[in-house]
Amino acid sequence: MRLGVFWVAVFLLPCAQVSPPVRPVGEFNVPYVPNGHPLQKLDIYYPPDTTPGPWPVMMYVHGGAWVTGDKSQVHYKDEFFTQRGYIFVSLNYRLAPKATWRDMAKDVATAIAWVYRNIAPRGGDSTRLFLMGHSAGAHLSALVATDESYLQASGLDLFVLKGVVLLDTRAYDIPALADSTGQLPPLYAPIFGDDPREWREASPIYHIAPNKGIPPMVIVWSRGTRWGNPAPREAAARRFAQALESAEVPTLLVDGSDYTHRELNVMFGAPGDSIAPTVMEWLEEHAVLPLDHP
Repeated sequence: MRLGVFWVAVFLLPCAQVSPPVRPVGEFNVPYVPNGHPLQKLDIYYPPDTTPGPWPVMMYVHGGAWVTGDKSQVHYKDEFFTQRGYIFVSLNYRLAPKATWRDMAKDVATAIAWVYRNIAPRGGDSTRLFLMGHSAGAHLSALVATDESYLQASGLDLFVLKGVVLLDTRAYDIPALADSTGQLPPLYAPIFGDDPREWREASPIYHIAPNKGIPPMVIVWSRGTRWGNPAPREAAARRFAQALESAEVPTLLVDGSDYTHRELNVMFGAPGDSIAPTVMEWLEEHAVLPLDHP
């Protein structure tokens, strides 16, 4: 049976109307690679002690154009998820130019494997593991959730992920970003090079196929810059969603174009934000639970 792509629009409140986030209790700078690179570490935020466990887990991959960003830049996400009975994990990964996009995807998969194998003693439920990323982190999250080779290298498969949230990236299809001369824009060229075969390997859309265990996905797009045109971002999101739908992967499209690219990340889960509750309600309803594993 083919599964349709769901679509919602949400109404957002201006950034100025919200209060600062409250930091939950957590563990910080936990290595997910023994004696690894300084960036191969993660932070773990816990729900209040009054919340019964074991707790589902949301992992977050930060953005920053594959060259910058930090796991500490969670804004309201840690508070939003922990107050709803989730463990929230934010991870760092190696960055360009010293690391390649493959290194970054491998780091994300390695961190997922670490959480899967180590979260139970911390009160987490490894059978309810979710993944979210923003911008470059959304690209890496989508890649790891569609190209099974990364998790397989850590002894896992795609079924370990019960759902994925992608916050505003255009890097679902790298070849589609090239101009009429076959060149990538300056943001992407230093990361993905000039070989179209590499572009396809780095593109989540080309790894989509039926019966792989690709988890349900939520895809959110913004308007880009304050005066930007959201049409290219929406088009990229819709193409990716249509490819998922063709592979019978449950998919939710969310119009976040009232936000800029940065605001979408900063305001996700803030008081008055409608996107985060909409995303989580749908994701929990469509999550791939353990009994769904073949």
